[in-house]
This record gives sequence, structure tokens and C-alpha cells, in this order.
Amino acid sequence: MKTVQGFVKLGLVVGVAAVLTACGGGAPSEADVQQALEREIQLQVDKAAGSSSADVKNVLASLMPKIEKITLHGCESLGDDAYQCTVEAASSIKGRKITNTDSVRMTKGKSGDWTISR
Repeated sequence: MKTVQGFVKLGLVVGVAAVLTACGGGAPSEADVQQALEREIQLQVDKAAGSSSADVKNVLASLMPKIEKITLHGCESLGDDAYQCTVEAASSIKGRKITNTDSVRMTKGKSGDWTISR
């Protein structure tokens, strides 16, 4: 009987470890994707504005979409901290609501941040 209890405990420990490993690493979360999209939008504003004034950057930023909600519909591992994810993004531009579903490639950088790669 003690042998059976030992195997049950071992199975539980291995199972919990596997779940924690899956949660700690692996595919990006919805929050990771949202942060990456917001960084990408900001990079595009900065690139378009160049060395323009803060007022110009603010005008350009107002023309870019504001991410309201991200829903992940699944991610497929591509290896080496890269995933191809199907993402539904609810956003708004100047008060107009838009929902778009697209496939994006997400890669994890050395700093641990997720980025959208092309």
C-alpha cells in the first residue's frame, strides 16, 4: 500500500512540475502580444515622425489604433522561442471600433520581451 501511495505522490509531483513548466515558459500570453503590438505601433510612430516635434508625434499617435483587447486563438511553436499565433485584436481609431484576426510571428528576445517579427 505504501508503494502505491509513493507512486501516486511521485505522479502528482511530476504532473505539477509539468504544468508549472508549461506556464512558466512557452507561448506568449495575451498580455505579451498586446505589449508587443503596442511597442510596434509606437516604433512606427517614432519612425514616421523622425526628429519632428512632440506635437507631430502626438498627432501621428492619435491616428494609430489603440489596442483595447487581445484574444489568442492559439500559438504553434516554431522552435527557438518563436511562435506563430492567431490573434484577434479589438482596437479603435478615432472612436471607430475595429476587430481584426490575423496570424503573427512572435519571438522572445534576450531580454525576455516578446516582439513581433516579420
